[in-house]
Amino acid sequence: MKKSMLFAMVSGLFVLAMGGFVRAQDVVATGPFKFSLGVDAGFTDNRDSTGKGLEEDNMDIYIKPKVDAVFDMGDSILDFFWIPSYRYRSNTGDNQDTGKLFQDFGLRGRYAFSDRLNVRVKEGLKYTDDPTLASGGVNVSRDGTYLLNNLSGGVSVDVSPESRFDFDVAWHMKQFDESVFNYLEEDAVDGVFAFRQKVSRTVTLVAQAKLRQFDYGSVDAVQGVVAGSGTVAESDRDFDSIEGGVGLENEVSRDSKMAVYGGYRTISFSQDGMDDQNAPYASVLLDHRVNATTVLNGSCEYGLRETAIRQYSVQEYFDIRGNVSVDISKNVTLGGGGIYRYSKYDEDGMTPAGIKFNTDNGLALSGNQETIIAFGSAAYKLTEDAILNLLYKYTTDNSDVSVDFDKNEVILSFVQNF
Repeated sequence: MKKSMLFAMVSGLFVLAMGGFVRAQDVVATGPFKFSLGVDAGFTDNRDSTGKGLEEDNMDIYIKPKVDAVFDMGDSILDFFWIPSYRYRSNTGDNQDTGKLFQDFGLRGRYAFSDRLNVRVKEGLKYTDDPTLASGGVNVSRDGTYLLNNLSGGVSVDVSPESRFDFDVAWHMKQFDESVFNYLEEDAVDGVFAFRQKVSRTVTLVAQAKLRQFDYGSVDAVQGVVAGSGTVAESDRDFDSIEGGVGLENEVSRDSKMAVYGGYRTISFSQDGMDDQNAPYASVLLDHRVNATTVLNGSCEYGLRETAIRQYSVQEYFDIRGNVSVDISKNVTLGGGGIYRYSKYDEDGMTPAGIKFNTDNGLALSGNQETIIAFGSAAYKLTEDAILNLLYKYTTDNSDVSVDFDKNEVILSFVQNF
């Protein structure tokens, strides 16, 4: 019922936005279509992010044609892209195919009905095996193909030159092809209400409330989670959450922007016998242009969130990440950065079936997980329409509740715009 209401709301916003575009066609010519072709070749020494002694080398080759279309009216815009792709895998696992077809479709629309009112819609639909899309770049297993959909819509109303109300709704869905990965499936609905008040030329205060309904896939008859044998019986890991908080957004200078948010979150579990959890959350975001050629980005977060560890419903986490981009010449750009995440799991976030599984298999009911990712990249502009990219990424994961692993990845990609 909630998802039907959400779909109806977003569909209504889409109809409003498209109606605005139709009315505006007398001032906008048909947007240009752009075409490109990308080819990626990636190598890893640990295809499925498995423990020591179980690693499998692998090479993936992707062919990615892409079409873009953009209709731009200044304050209003409609754009979409479509990337059908083919992947060849040199060394397949039990749940993988040598050749696979994928899809990536995106649409973004925004229409300004007046200087004070605008609506926006965004849709992203992917059929992929890219693990970073499913887990914020941290969990990097490569053993499953899934459908990922992110649909959102919103309304912004400027009540004065200094004050604005924002209302947004979103639906997130992740569904795997193979039933063995049911426990990694996700279905989430979010509603966010925010009020922004500009208190000076550079400083904006934010008050925000958010409701979330998060549903996991089934964990029925999933074998050996961490060590030993056995199954985790069917259990309900789903939860609802309510959060409220405040924030400060500051344009420190023409080249620097910073935002700080904080608040409190209450999580209610669907499974009987699990008590509610209450915890603060906080985040800091920073963007800084050092000079004409160097840009720094960073973020730091703390709070409770969903987890892929199937005995648990939530994890307490601290996440810090940053990257730098440097144009060392007109044609060459170097980049680098990293992610550090520390996660804490305890009995309060476990399902009864998860507690039984760990107890039966002599596993601890609480533990920590530490993930470190470091990466470096180089991009070379061969011509105005051709770019060559090289990426190296190293991942190490040390966990009391999952498998320890190390992983190296090298990806060489080429894009030709037509």
